[in-house]
Amino acid sequence: AWCWKAGGAAVSAGGTNLTNRLVSANPDAGFSIMTYTGSASDGTIEHGLNAKPELWIFKNLSVAKSWFTLTNIIDGSVDYGFLDTSVDFNNAGQGDATDTILNVNLDGGSGLINANGQNYVAYAFHSVDGYQKVGSYSGSSSTVTVTTGFEPRFVIIKRYDSSGYDWIMYDQVRSGG
Repeated sequence: AWCWKAGGAAVSAGGTNLTNRLVSANPDAGFSIMTYTGSASDGTIEHGLNAKPELWIFKNLSVAKSWFTLTNIIDGSVDYGFLDTSVDFNNAGQGDATDTILNVNLDGGSGLINANGQNYVAYAFHSVDGYQKVGSYSGSSSTVTVTTGFEPRFVIIKRYDSSGYDWIMYDQVRSGG
């Protein structure tokens, strides 16, 4: 398991149309954890970071649903995928994050990010020079070198343009990682 602690104890987060909004953020690391209760209405939650997130992940805590993943790094628009499936990413047709908030749009009744009365956790990440890098690259049939500006201890890779490819995770900490 991988466990993250953002900025300590959670505090009330601003936003609209969502209740029980809490955030624990570490702006220096480019990472925050938010919890909220859905409303089935477009809403927002303050993420507590000092830059626009490039990757955000939602999990419904009330019922069994996939880990819903959004990113704006593939082509500049917001694209979605699922952390626990091998499907490709697609255009989300939703609002992007800003330097202060995540948009938590009505999810068409899917319950992935905003069903009325259901509880959620969301994680937001943005690149921080020398610490964390969120990005994309074009693969090939030969070795590809991706420069991050530091030696990563944890790497997550997902092919985004074709189904049938799982997420791959590497780390330097766990035995066999």
